[in-house]
Amino acid sequence: MNAQRPSPTDDPRIVRTRAAVHEAGRELLVESGPAAVTHAAIASAARLSRTTLYKHWPTRIDLVHEICEAARPRPAIRPHGDVRLDLVELATEVVRDLTERDIRKIIASMVAQSQWDDDAREIQQAMIGLGISDLTAILDAAVETGQLPVGIEPGRAANRLLGPLFFAAMVNDIDISTTEVESIVDDWLESVRRQVPDPAGTSG
Repeated sequence: MNAQRPSPTDDPRIVRTRAAVHEAGRELLVESGPAAVTHAAIASAARLSRTTLYKHWPTRIDLVHEICEAARPRPAIRPHGDVRLDLVELATEVVRDLTERDIRKIIASMVAQSQWDDDAREIQQAMIGLGISDLTAILDAAVETGQLPVGIEPGRAANRLLGPLFFAAMVNDIDISTTEVESIVDDWLESVRRQVPDPAGTSG
């Protein structure tokens, strides 16, 4: 991504422009999916010039990525030091996100559109990376404190930890209890710790 995105610390005109783009983009995403988000559509909906949009978001990918990132309803999670509690908090936040109607529609439309649209596929991968960043921070902190072994791949961990939550919420449309979240986390932690070689050679 090479977008020259306006910073929240810039002058009020840029802050207003950014807010208008986010609002218009989110509405388009929810109503029509990522294919509807273009410079022309955003310029019309936000009452901005295309020149302004191209200045800060040179490509459609830059524009849609910024809008999707802004639609994230929560700040990044910071590890607290207990890997189980951190993972349960992250998983609980993911479940909460997936109960939000607009977020569900954005995710569903992005997944569908990515099958035919290379731009949507690239944006989807970028958003997955953004989501995994929280998990990566938790895993790195746990490795540093010795709570987890070195070498855990965040993408694979996300498949096992967060994948079931997405399937339950997005495919089966069922509520996920706190007990179920904790069970998924505990099962994953147990499986990872079972893979750690016994330094004394007494296991197995």
